[in-house]
Amino acid sequence: LISDMHLGRWFGNRQIDKLVNLVDAQDVDVVVIAGDIMNDTTIAYDKTNMHERLSKLEAPLGVYATLGNHDYLGYEKRIADAVERAGIKALDNESIQLENSVWLVGRSDDVDLTRLTAKELLTHVETDKPVIFLEHRPTALDEISILPIDLHLSGHTHGGQIFPLTTLMQWFTPLAHGSKKIEETWFLVTSGYGFGAVPFRLGTRSEIWVITLQQAP
Repeated sequence: LISDMHLGRWFGNRQIDKLVNLVDAQDVDVVVIAGDIMNDTTIAYDKTNMHERLSKLEAPLGVYATLGNHDYLGYEKRIADAVERAGIKALDNESIQLENSVWLVGRSDDVDLTRLTAKELLTHVETDKPVIFLEHRPTALDEISILPIDLHLSGHTHGGQIFPLTTLMQWFTPLAHGSKKIEETWFLVTSGYGFGAVPFRLGTRSEIWVITLQQAP
């Protein structure tokens, strides 16, 4: 699980190279990206040819992404196209089955007023099989937890990114960072790989999550 790369002026080719090496070292089956792939536009991405580096991000079962709020600031079509050209499937309001065993459902960000409800997105999903739900923000815990969804993956929060927001966010959000089980659904929120408008972190770390799915007892 990768989120919040915010590729742009302050975060680019060097960080993508490191990310590719980190992912390759983990020998994972699939890579999912929970939005905010770019920092508002594709300008820096195109200018510095980040495509060459990002296209090296690979996994046997594919690389999938949803768009985040920073991907929806007028450049969403260009960002989605750039992502697809890099070999990453933009999975906004779509579902796909991995190896005929696990369903991956992707939903667009909250700012997309046309996005479907989680229940609508499950219409053609076989919920007797494991279901993973990928979106940018962890704002739909109540909506998701009453549905047959096994795992919900998101980012957006940056874990607060800068102290004391790291602490304040834990008071005012249902889940700012980490994992939590509600009903029968596990929620995982990553603090993200990059950073937002302020180009540094204080009290948080950049991260990717390596998740192992296991059969329930």
